[in-house]
Amino acid sequence: GQTARRGRCWTGAGSEDEIVPDETALDEISREIAIVRDNLRQLTEQAAAFSGARDEELTAERVAAQEARLAALIKRREGLSKKA
Repeated sequence: GQTARRGRCWTGAGSEDEIVPDETALDEISREIAIVRDNLRQLTEQAAAFSGARDEELTAERVAAQEARLAALIKRREGLSKKA
């Protein structure tokens, strides 16, 4: 089966309060949003391919984590867009 490409996942290494030019920050957030959306697409494909309670539980946890990250990124991008 397919596995999510973890190498592209946002690691959270940067500080949320890092001072960066708004345009650069918006570009970075948009790129991270695209990565998270791709991760969600891959997890959905995995869920369709796997069966079993444990696999479904793990996939559901991973999807929830990615959805939470996506929501946070979108909120952050909207905040930066309002400042620009």
